[in-house]
Amino acid sequence: MAVVVRMDRRGSLPLPKWVPAVARVMVAQWGGKALKCGCHTETMVLSRRVAWFLVAFGVWSWIIWPTFLKNIWQDSRSWNHGMTAFFGVHLALTVASLVLGTAIGILGIRGLLTARRAA
Repeated sequence: MAVVVRMDRRGSLPLPKWVPAVARVMVAQWGGKALKCGCHTETMVLSRRVAWFLVAFGVWSWIIWPTFLKNIWQDSRSWNHGMTAFFGVHLALTVASLVLGTAIGILGIRGLLTARRAA
């Protein structure tokens, strides 16, 4: 069964305001097709299988990345009279991955909720 997710007037998905603009562009171009940005309401079809995959990806991100950061924290290369560049780079990677994983998970949850309402 396909799920139809309505877009707002600007042609972008109605994501929370805290989701970075880069993530919004990535979501809009997902699947290799750039969505029209006009004043018309566009729709995006999302299958339940894809929605579940997006939710699973979001959950996976929240399982893997905090564990990764904990392991990096305990690494001897992370601290030398303060934080090292090694730790800083991995911290930035973890934060970016958690933000994108959360945004992707939210899209999956929205797809599943839309499918539930449609059924």
